[in-house]
Amino acid sequence: MRLDPTIETRVCLGESVECPACGHLLRLWIANHGLKVFDCNTPNCPVYTYARNRLYARLRAIEGLYP
Repeated sequence: MRLDPTIETRVCLGESVECPACGHLLRLWIANHGLKVFDCNTPNCPVYTYARNRLYARLRAIEGLYP
């Protein structure tokens, strides 16, 4: 589940925003190569799943990681 850009902006600005899918707080963390990842750290949540799949796809494109 993709997050709305306004929600991502609010998280970047340091606001505490609940995940629209599961209700846990969203977080922003920086992965390899400065890639921003927005997720809620709840493995069964569609926001978490979307964020991780997108991160791995981007890392594969950059370095060939996570085959």
